[in-house]
Amino acid sequence: MIRQRVASQAIDLSSLKSGRFLLPVAAALGSLIAYLLTMAPTAFPMDSAEMAAGAATLGIVHSPGYPVYLLLTHLFTHLPIGDLAFRANLASAVFASLSVGLLVVLVRDMTGRALPAIVAGLGFGLCFYTWSLSVVAEVYTFQALLLIFLLLVLWRWRQSGQGTLLLSAALVAGLAAANNPATVLWWPGLLLLIWTAPSRRLLKRSNVLKLAAAFLLGLAFILYIPIRSSADPVVNYIGRFDSEGVFHRLDLSRPENLLWYLSGRQFGWAFFSYSVTELLGQAGRFGYQLFGGFFGAGLIIAGWGVWHKFGQRRWFVVGLLLVAACHSLFFISYRVPDKETMFLPVYLITAIFLGLGFAGMESQWLIPARLTLPLLIVAMLVVNRPYADASELTLPREMAQTRLGQAEPGAFYLAAWGDAAAMEYLQIAEGRRTDVKVINILMIAPDARRELVHDALQNGKTVYSSFIDPALKRGFEMVPIEYGYRVSDKSPQHS
Repeated sequence: MIRQRVASQAIDLSSLKSGRFLLPVAAALGSLIAYLLTMAPTAFPMDSAEMAAGAATLGIVHSPGYPVYLLLTHLFTHLPIGDLAFRANLASAVFASLSVGLLVVLVRDMTGRALPAIVAGLGFGLCFYTWSLSVVAEVYTFQALLLIFLLLVLWRWRQSGQGTLLLSAALVAGLAAANNPATVLWWPGLLLLIWTAPSRRLLKRSNVLKLAAAFLLGLAFILYIPIRSSADPVVNYIGRFDSEGVFHRLDLSRPENLLWYLSGRQFGWAFFSYSVTELLGQAGRFGYQLFGGFFGAGLIIAGWGVWHKFGQRRWFVVGLLLVAACHSLFFISYRVPDKETMFLPVYLITAIFLGLGFAGMESQWLIPARLTLPLLIVAMLVVNRPYADASELTLPREMAQTRLGQAEPGAFYLAAWGDAAAMEYLQIAEGRRTDVKVINILMIAPDARRELVHDALQNGKTVYSSFIDPALKRGFEMVPIEYGYRVSDKSPQHS
């Protein structure tokens, strides 16, 4: 009986015409063209320069490591186009455009309609938050690609019961967990999709063992971290500077250190650090961003998509909502300045519901829906492009070049995270001013920072800072220079 139910829901993949695949390919290529036209030409602020340098040198970046992303992006850094940062930026664009294509395939499978699938795919691809992360070196578009692959494979497995599909899902879930352990936040929703499928009852103990083996095979990419840590790569963001400016790396080949790293405790201070009032404000901020990301109307249509599909595919809808909810709740409570970049999986799931909602509208109000809903995509393209366009954004690189260029030989340069990453990228990728010691201030304690500056000045070395450092306000004078400050001892009249 169960086999009959599964067979009745099966998708006959062999019956699909080749023309059916032109739709996702066209959507992926269209989004890729948009990204290429607006891509940052070189290193970008925040984590992008770090990721570009880390991928190029197969280094150790900040927690939780992103080893799968680094290995794949490393392949892009060998392309004979642009500088290393541009090639890493290109990887993000490719990951995002592949996500768009797979999203089109999923919504097409779920609705049997082409236009809703295109609206969903391009609605995600042209959303400001997706677009802005697709033109710089960042990990989030790869994370979205992993999630949409998982959802598509699980959807097809629920329809067909093909064991190879579930094995593929287990393998990719392992890759996702190896790349970023925070993807376990998706598991409650994904496991619900598996548990509520008729095909689940056909699983035997041998199937479960194969699934575990596939998951562990994907998870094995975690081994990149201890292996590369032992090799002492040139890019290493895990460790501390002492008061002499010497970097002491944390040995990630030791299990306790690896667990600390993978659990994100490098940023443990940011976990659940809001008060209740602040948390409510952060939730409201995220809701506002989600509403604006789809121009309001898109979110309303997505809500209708939830209602419209709930009666037909209840557990699949609940599974998607659970993935989005668990991801949202954690990152809403995460106190970091670039938090809005971390909700891409939620925008992806919203885009799925946008397509489902559009399909419902198309079936009831054929002409109005077909005329008006594509206007949403056109509006996103026209309005978002100027804000996401980074094609002329070279200032971060110019600032880093200026800071290094004006520094005296053998100087220390204290810099904020993004500033330090851009300067280090130029030193590592292009060999610029390697005599300057760049110190990321998040990797040196305030007391050690003050002692370092005091001893350096006493020994006749020059010290610079990319910002007004509160740790140096007492006892030191910060003289403005281009894109930074020169640090000196306070003169007697200022003491």
